[in-house]
Amino acid sequence: MALKRISKEYEQFLEMKDKYSEYSDISIKSDNLVWLVSIRTKKDGIYKGQPVMIEVTFPKDYPFSQPIFKIISNIIHPNIVNGFICSNKDYSMALTTYHSLLIIKCLLDEPDFDNVLDPSAVKYWKSHY
Repeated sequence: MALKRISKEYEQFLEMKDKYSEYSDISIKSDNLVWLVSIRTKKDGIYKGQPVMIEVTFPKDYPFSQPIFKIISNIIHPNIVNGFICSNKDYSMALTTYHSLLIIKCLLDEPDFDNVLDPSAVKYWKSHY
């Protein structure tokens, strides 16, 4: 079931990628359970429109278990430590990968200062943005 849903979501993702400019690239590793996605940040934001690479790893029992989203670009962010993202959003099987990445994009552009993982990044953000 996981591969069927992942394949369907990949096709939907490609359609959305063509309609919206948030996503500049997506590639799939050979096992189809890992995606590499490049997300564009806001041009007037702290990352100045630079793309951020995210690795999405799907568990074998997806969608019953949540995929792991890891930032592989080297960035400073209050809600990200060692590439792992702190989010107060609960996982739901109804949530597609596209929508999860959209939430991450919003978090990249607008940090959640109520759920800080990296206090030193807060100082950086406040002095640069």
